[in-house]
Amino acid sequence: MSVERIAVGIDDSTGAHAALRWVAHRARTGPMRVELVHAIEWYEAESYWDTTRARLQDLGDLITAENVNATVSVTLRAGSPKQILLDASERSDLLVIGAHRSRIIRSALAGSLPEALATLAAVPTVVVADDANIRDGDVVLGIAEGEPDPPVVFSAREAARAGSTVRLVSAWQLPIPMGAHPVTLAERPELFREGAELELTDATAVLRAEAPGVDVRELLAEGSPARALIEVAADAALIVVGRKHRTTIGGAVFGSTARDLFHRTRTPVCVVPPTWQPAMQ
Repeated sequence: MSVERIAVGIDDSTGAHAALRWVAHRARTGPMRVELVHAIEWYEAESYWDTTRARLQDLGDLITAENVNATVSVTLRAGSPKQILLDASERSDLLVIGAHRSRIIRSALAGSLPEALATLAAVPTVVVADDANIRDGDVVLGIAEGEPDPPVVFSAREAARAGSTVRLVSAWQLPIPMGAHPVTLAERPELFREGAELELTDATAVLRAEAPGVDVRELLAEGSPARALIEVAADAALIVVGRKHRTTIGGAVFGSTARDLFHRTRTPVCVVPPTWQPAMQ
């Protein structure tokens, strides 16, 4: 089994400590190298750097207590937290960050650090809210029309790693007419339902090819994708969604299921970029 490399953003927030607990829980399932990443203001004295490093090394004991074969390192850098974490993600298989669920969304222009990282990182990014339910359970995967395979492959590997089930969720809803008259397709809602069913079929085929031993359950839902995922994932370990937008502004303008999930669910959410390539197992 390969050794998973995980970068975790750490500060004094309750969200960051939730992210650390999530990684410690995950450590039970296999070997990993964890990098605790902390951004420091450039003007801090050397003594502050030394104290912070020692404190983070102590926090790493939460992970090695769950798996003595896990290794934990500490990275301290002065500069922008966003850039420091993005740099760390480039040498990792997974980026994990915490969030305060009620303050994740600030504004369309300013965005938030969790949203920015999940939008820009080249690896899957797990956002763990400060009040997250960290537990064993199924992986819930949201399927979107025309989405590439990486989120499906990631979910298959997650379920195989934990010995759990993948619940595939495909939600469909009629578009809102832009003019006085509805579009032709809206007069035939069965076409939208059939499209969602095809997405489930295609995703199931990819899942079974990637992880033949993983149990797959399909669910077709009418309505908002975020609402459907929140309901299905009430007792799940992780929600997985794909990423389409490459900028925080693009996500803000065109809407984002991931952003809704960050704000409305206590289940950790993983955003998988469309260009992600899994490491060899």
